[in-house]
Amino acid sequence: MKKPRPEEVLDRALKGLDDRCRLYHYLPRAPHHLLLTPTGLVLLETRTGEGIFEYRRGRWSQKITLGKALRFFLEEPLGDPIGDAQQEAARVRHALEAKMPDGASIPVHAVVVFTHPSASISVQSPAIPVCQPKQLRSLLPKGRDPLPQEAYDRLRLLLDEGSAFR
Repeated sequence: MKKPRPEEVLDRALKGLDDRCRLYHYLPRAPHHLLLTPTGLVLLETRTGEGIFEYRRGRWSQKITLGKALRFFLEEPLGDPIGDAQQEAARVRHALEAKMPDGASIPVHAVVVFTHPSASISVQSPAIPVCQPKQLRSLLPKGRDPLPQEAYDRLRLLLDEGSAFR
């Protein structure tokens, strides 16, 4: 995969967050990137492609330039990053229900991040936040009640062990 890799971009974008925030990459059977915060989990759905991407009226489109056409078979397809993120967030919520004490519910939020420095995005009324790395911190959930300490500690242990999704 080309440099910078998505995890490197996310690490830089989220550097300096509160010590209670932990970023996890490529856990077994888990979404590729998860951020544990004091208020829950944030699923980070990444797209690494270069180009011009638009989201209008519930549909994605991508402007195809000559360079893009030449790289077509080498780059990951755009697909539906919002739909993918929502689906993965629901899967994460479901997987954690059985693992948490007393059926504690863990809020799971999703954000789509286009990590390529030459990606240009334009979105209208997305169901979840869509951004480039420089906007990511400002789009993290704020002003929510923190998880009970026991639930946060259990979730952190599950993620640290890599057993949250087994």
